[in-house]
Amino acid sequence: MKKGSHSIRWSVVWGLAVIVALCHRKANAAPGTASAFVGREGGAAGWIPTNPIEWGIAHGVFGLEGGAGWIQGQEGYRIGGNVTLADGRSGRLHFPISELLFSYRAPIGVLRASMELPTVLRIVGTVQSSLADGTGDVEDRDWLFTPRRVDIESRSDNETSLWMADLALHIPIPSRLPVAWTIRGGYRYESFDHQVTNLRQWYPIRPDMGEDRVSGLVATYETRYHIPYAGVGWEWGTNMVSDVPIHVHFVGHLEGLAVLMTDEDQHLLRDKETESVMTGFGISAGGELRLVVAERLTAGLSGSFCSIRASGRQKQYALVRGRRYLIGEIDSENEHDRWMLIGWIGIRF
Repeated sequence: MKKGSHSIRWSVVWGLAVIVALCHRKANAAPGTASAFVGREGGAAGWIPTNPIEWGIAHGVFGLEGGAGWIQGQEGYRIGGNVTLADGRSGRLHFPISELLFSYRAPIGVLRASMELPTVLRIVGTVQSSLADGTGDVEDRDWLFTPRRVDIESRSDNETSLWMADLALHIPIPSRLPVAWTIRGGYRYESFDHQVTNLRQWYPIRPDMGEDRVSGLVATYETRYHIPYAGVGWEWGTNMVSDVPIHVHFVGHLEGLAVLMTDEDQHLLRDKETESVMTGFGISAGGELRLVVAERLTAGLSGSFCSIRASGRQKQYALVRGRRYLIGEIDSENEHDRWMLIGWIGIRF
């Protein structure tokens, strides 16, 4: 894991905490209802005040939540198709000629800060980071001569470090239905660093060549995602009968993603570097069970799924005595699917 990634992610964390503290001092907020978007007695009916702007600012609700959970996924790269060499010559290969699949699974920590102006908006900032390097496998297949036969295949170990930062805006849609609806939009940054170790490689078309093994680090892959998104959310809440007021909320969301993805790869065994820029789309969906106790303490369990598809071009460079020389460009694709399950606790003030 890069040293700079720790300082960046925790700078974001402290920034969110400072913003919440400053907003709290300025707003002198009242405790508010069990949910800023769902009425005290459950459902969405009756939550529109006579003057929503003034009422919302006077009853701002701020929250800090922290928790931990599990993330698991697979990131895939494919290259092939149109090729342009450094001297200007071009051609076309079958697609793919090479495929890399990175699987990963890791414990993840979460810190979330929110500010709600009831019936007006909700602003949510979230930072997520792997608590330890994730483990997984790397599968590599090459179809060098024909797409009908794998020529070279390998398996390696994979260690993944990751972190993500998200800033979201939720705007409620006026409704007297039992479910409160929101329009959601925001921006998410994601960083995935893969370290490939302990290579085992064999040749299906030439079994007589046996198997090659290399211990230690053989390659690194650094992937960055810039993701603006928009979608809808829904929330339904009710009260539990108890001496202590406990409010239960069920929250869901569905979002469409626009994706700009970049990656830098170091192939240590071949003195080669690659850089890719890709654009594409994705979808994200999730749900959350949220408890609010005495309008102050919060706890919950959330799950989410994200799927991304992107395509673009990859530049390949040869490294000769510390200098880079362009080999050429080739079409590339990226696929990334993952899910997360997170439990958390927090406080509202």
